[in-house]
Amino acid sequence: GPLSLRVAKSLGVDLSRHRSRTLNEDMLSQFEVVVVMEGSHMKSIQDLNPHFGGVVIPLGSFDEQGMNFSIPDPHGKDHKTFVDTYSRIMRCVEKLAEHIPEKK
Repeated sequence: GPLSLRVAKSLGVDLSRHRSRTLNEDMLSQFEVVVVMEGSHMKSIQDLNPHFGGVVIPLGSFDEQGMNFSIPDPHGKDHKTFVDTYSRIMRCVEKLAEHIPEKK
């Protein structure tokens, strides 16, 4: 929603062209690694494809501030919750990026 877009923009991220999609089995078959936000997402992947051979990683596991692995959706929450959530996501994504080998 509008709050989500404003908070992201204040943190230097343009989400105006972002559109979320529901993960399906065809999409899942294209990935070797899936990064999830919440524990329920891990279960959803297992339910979608119990034989998924890739790696499922909680994004929150990259948070060096030692918080819970789960990063709850801030939808419907206040401005501060959005800022805290987006800041945590950015912190975790930066650490995750350090583990991704560069293509040559």
